[in-house]
Amino acid sequence: MAPGGKVTYTVTLRNPGSTDYAGADFNDDLTKVLDDGTYNKDAKASSGKVAYKKPKLSRTGDVAAGKTVTVTYPVKAAVRPAGDRKLTNVITSSSNTNCPVPMNRAAGVIDKNCTTTTPVTKKITVIKKDARTGARLHGAVFELWRESSGKAGLQYSGKNADIRIGTGCATDLKETCTFYATGNG
Repeated sequence: MAPGGKVTYTVTLRNPGSTDYAGADFNDDLTKVLDDGTYNKDAKASSGKVAYKKPKLSRTGDVAAGKTVTVTYPVKAAVRPAGDRKLTNVITSSSNTNCPVPMNRAAGVIDKNCTTTTPVTKKITVIKKDARTGARLHGAVFELWRESSGKAGLQYSGKNADIRIGTGCATDLKETCTFYATGNG
């Protein structure tokens, strides 16, 4: 996801049984989401109560027999991510579910349905066009450089050379070249 983009999380609580499930609660510690994103306290549950006390979101309530409850909440990625450039979300529950609290599960084992990671990546797309006809051209090679020499123009060699970011990129058959930034570049 690009910086400034939005991801909407959906937690589904399903009761396939023939009796109501009391205390179908979950907790979502948003610490590894909020280091690179913003939650606006706007979660919605189809039933039950949602609460938020930074950084934890929780849902309490029952799930009727044969019914499903959904909880949705959006998070906006930071324009300038300051953390690990990932929105890592893990749901836990003290109830008898597939997402038990960490101390109750085998060391390091997390159900893939209880966690998700969304990378926050900067992207630059370059399109090369013929100056005369405006037609797109494939096969053009581009490089990204960070100006660090303090001198105008590209300084690709010498003691205070600018810094090349990653490897070069050639326009493909769609005549585009896409760079994905790494680290804080």
